[in-house]
Amino acid sequence: LAINTGTTLGPRDIPVTTPDGSDTLGGGFTITTGAAAPANDECTSPTQLVGTGVQNVTNLNAHTGVSGQDFTGTGCAGSQILRDVWYRWTPPAAGTLTVSATAVSFTPRFAVYSSTGCPPITASLRGCGTGSETVNLTVFANVQILIQYGGTSSLTTGAGTVTLNFVPT
Repeated sequence: LAINTGTTLGPRDIPVTTPDGSDTLGGGFTITTGAAAPANDECTSPTQLVGTGVQNVTNLNAHTGVSGQDFTGTGCAGSQILRDVWYRWTPPAAGTLTVSATAVSFTPRFAVYSSTGCPPITASLRGCGTGSETVNLTVFANVQILIQYGGTSSLTTGAGTVTLNFVPT
């Protein structure tokens, strides 16, 4: 039975036969799949952030992907970014970018990648999910960066912000 995400199927009869074959039972059931994942749920389809300052973001209905889950050597080892979504930003010139993240109802965890390949090899910098991280990195004119945003548990979803402060050199 193939079911598309976001589809609800009404009652269906399924015959169930007892192990000895003496009786057949039928019954109805409803299958409801989860809401459709956001378009930027995977590293290969990040949402473009425009400008600097506070950017509204959300990981509502996101799934935990496999890209960007290696925290080895970052000080966040063993921690993943769960229910993650992806954003990209293109610096207008060379300079320093400072990134921070907040969320309305949970403590976000995020990573900033200086490469746009998917899956990213390693994060340039990560916010481990303590709620007060700010990461700084050197960026180059017109060379995109990736930002992975999510939570610390599979229940952490909702609205938040990513703040981008850019100082050209």
